[in-house]
Amino acid sequence: MNTLREAAQQALEALDAGVSVSPKSVLHDRLRAALAQQEPTVRIKCTVVDNQHPSGVPFEQWVNAPRREWRSLTNEELNRIESQARSHDGLNLSFLFLEIQQALKEKNA
Repeated sequence: MNTLREAAQQALEALDAGVSVSPKSVLHDRLRAALAQQEPTVRIKCTVVDNQHPSGVPFEQWVNAPRREWRSLTNEELNRIESQARSHDGLNLSFLFLEIQQALKEKNA
């Protein structure tokens, strides 16, 4: 048996199997209460470095930071990009995709 939880689980299984213990209900209650307890929480301190925090920010602050709402391109912006991507032989999809990607990066930076 490595942990209190494993020991409690084995004892509870023995009681459930009919092993005679007195008073059985008290033992059951105590073992069930011990098994219901949460395992200890492990806290790790770390720093997150990303595009918005190049010098780093504590993880708790990064996780709890308010998230910005995604900003899509307007129809006017999409029409402008599409017209720039058109050439005399059709639509240059590579240019179109790269321009949309760049516009979204700028808008959501």
